[in-house]
Amino acid sequence: MNRSRGDADAGFTLLELLVTMLIGSVLAAIGAAGVLNWQRTSEQQGSSQEMVSQLRKTAERSVSEGRTYCVDFSSTRAYVLWQYACGTGGTAVEGARTTQSSRVTLSETVTLPSPAPACPSGHSCVYFYPRGTATPATILIRSSSRSKVYTIYVEGLTSRVYM
Repeated sequence: MNRSRGDADAGFTLLELLVTMLIGSVLAAIGAAGVLNWQRTSEQQGSSQEMVSQLRKTAERSVSEGRTYCVDFSSTRAYVLWQYACGTGGTAVEGARTTQSSRVTLSETVTLPSPAPACPSGHSCVYFYPRGTATPATILIRSSSRSKVYTIYVEGLTSRVYM
């Protein structure tokens, strides 16, 4: 049988394949940028939600057990839970917890009463008391790769923790 001219030319040219690969590469690059942004957002948001959860759990624990608890912000990424007092006067309940990424950092403003409770030098501490109060605090969760800042508040009178 003789082939017709149209059957011999069936297929894709090199130019068509290159254009298709170029379009696919551009779409993949756009998708990768979106995934990277999603990952960084998740790290910061996850660290914020974890911090709120930990502080709420500590406030509840303080009231239910009738003990004073202290959350010591020892660095820009780590915090430690202490029973009774932060540092030498207390007992560490849990090891240091850190943010989910080195890009996510903590900065805090704590309003300490007078006289101020014990807190290691250069650290900031939030105390939760058995009567349901706390030292007022504002904790900022920042990311070096994003401009959004999550703010966590600890109310002094009610020890309410919210974002």
